[in-house]
Amino acid sequence: MFLVKKSGRKGNGIKKVSVAVLVWVVAFASVFAGTLVKTRAYSQTQEVLKDLLGAAKPYGVVAEEFQNSNHNQTCFATNKLIITDQWISAWHNKSVGTTYIKDFDNSNSSCVKIEKNAFNNLVLGTDYEYVPVENKYYILDKYGKRTGAVIDVNNCKDTINVFYSEKYMDVTDTLHKVSEKFKRYAAITDDEADIIIGVNDEKRIDLAAFKNKQIVVVNMYAGNYMDWQGNPASSFYGAGELYITNKKDDQFVIINMLGATGNTEFGRFCVNGRFTGGLSDPNIADTVIFNAVNVPGNISMSELCGILVAPESDVTLEHTCTGRVIANSFVNISGEMHFISEDQQAETTQAETTQAETTQAETTQAETTQAETTQAETTQAETTQTETTQAKTTQAETTQAETTQTETTQAEKTSVTEAETTITQASEEAEVAADEEIVRTGECSHMGAYIAILAGTAVIFMAVLFITKKRMI
Repeated sequence: MFLVKKSGRKGNGIKKVSVAVLVWVVAFASVFAGTLVKTRAYSQTQEVLKDLLGAAKPYGVVAEEFQNSNHNQTCFATNKLIITDQWISAWHNKSVGTTYIKDFDNSNSSCVKIEKNAFNNLVLGTDYEYVPVENKYYILDKYGKRTGAVIDVNNCKDTINVFYSEKYMDVTDTLHKVSEKFKRYAAITDDEADIIIGVNDEKRIDLAAFKNKQIVVVNMYAGNYMDWQGNPASSFYGAGELYITNKKDDQFVIINMLGATGNTEFGRFCVNGRFTGGLSDPNIADTVIFNAVNVPGNISMSELCGILVAPESDVTLEHTCTGRVIANSFVNISGEMHFISEDQQAETTQAETTQAETTQAETTQAETTQAETTQAETTQAETTQTETTQAKTTQAETTQAETTQTETTQAEKTSVTEAETTITQASEEAEVAADEEIVRTGECSHMGAYIAILAGTAVIFMAVLFITKKRMI
């Protein structure tokens, strides 16, 4: 009988060691899988772009004020559209995204003319009165009276969805968040930056040494002078003088424009042997970023392909550009602004997606309420059953040895549970730390944090194993 009991205890000990090993293996697999998933996710262009631009990502232009003084071909989001006689249309008849206009300034003109396939959705932050016979939307003031601003959709009445949503997007908050994000990049010192281009240096950005880096940060300094009118002006590079070489398609280049004291202009440049004048490559439009958060004056842009981040500056378009502009104000003087992105089709149904997400959230809430009710009923039933079982158990006789063994088993389970909890918490902390490092530097090679966690996991595993063996003895 003694031998049987001893063998049973030994078998229980082996099972406990197996449980401890299983806990460690599961933790190891979870951390390793998390590492792979996050590395792959953050190596994708659109994931990084979403983190950098936030709510501004789906638009070709985001600005407090938008003035379309020439034929325009981009979706945009603005707090105020200054109405002109120019058409708003699509580039190459491609319907791209949603345009949001909160309010209008009709002092120059009254009619906004929208061409076929200009965008999929037009969201108005000001209410309107639609006249089907004329195919026009008359914008109303807060008292319900017409303001004089009119949107003519005669050419796109069957291809565009127009609706009213006063708080569809907070443009001001979006500009602020983008500004804060890129101010942190602009604050990167020369010691921390990957490449430094001084005033008198050759304007070349060679990425050959950064093949494994997702985001490469360049500090570029401006030369300052007085223009022909005696006003402060700045120059970072001449048109066609800036060269970017050995750039991978999914690699970001953030160029911090530093040291400017006045107005400046950004012109065409060369990427991997191709000049950006007329270039419509989404791999460049999504990933070359001119960070102009510290440029104090007005900015003129021409023949760019990329993203101009200047949320506190007034930007004018001089010649056709492709990509995005984030600015305090944007004026299209000459040429066209083309919005192009690798993820263009995914951006086209933002309004529909928002509505679907709202419906899903309501459904989820209803399902959650129902689930909680069911759970409450189940809990009550289980409580009744437990009380009955407890009463029966009280009547049964329990030996002191069995009670002691139960307490021991419970203690060992508690040890394993505590170890498992510690591993989970450490894994979550490591993932948060890794995410912050990716956002700050764009590095994909963040294995160090996970290696440290794996080492900690091993220590915890050994402690659990020691406790288990001690219990067996």
